[in-house]
Amino acid sequence: MPLMQEAVSRVDWELMEQGKKPKRRPQIIRSEPERPDLKNEIKFTDVPFKRFKSLNSAKKNILKNKEGLRFIGYDVEISLGRPDDMIAITDEEKKAPKSMDGWMDEGNFLQLVRTFRKKIDIQVIRW
Repeated sequence: MPLMQEAVSRVDWELMEQGKKPKRRPQIIRSEPERPDLKNEIKFTDVPFKRFKSLNSAKKNILKNKEGLRFIGYDVEISLGRPDDMIAITDEEKKAPKSMDGWMDEGNFLQLVRTFRKKIDIQVIRW
C-alpha cells in the first residue's frame, strides 16, 4: 500500500507531539511587478480637488506588462472647472487644462469615486 504524502512534515509532527510549535517556514519575498508602459496615467493625487467638476466617462481597460501580468484600470475623462472661491483669474489658471483623460488603475479610480460620489453620475461608468 503506497504511503500518501502527509500535510505536515515529519519534523513538525514530532515537535507537535512534544507540545512544541512547528518550525517556521521561510516566507517567499516577491518583488513588485513592473507596470505597463503608459503615457497618460492619472493618479488620484493628480486630480485637483477644488477644480473637479464631473466624470464624463469611465471604461474598464485591462493592460498587460511585458511578463503578461494584468493590471486592471479604467480609461477616464474628467471635466475640470474653476474653483468657486477664486475671485481673480491668474495667467496660470487660464493656461490650466479644462479636462483630464488617461488611464487610472482600479485602486485610484475607486478612491476617486468614493471621494466625489455626489458629483459623479454612476451611469457613465462601464464596469
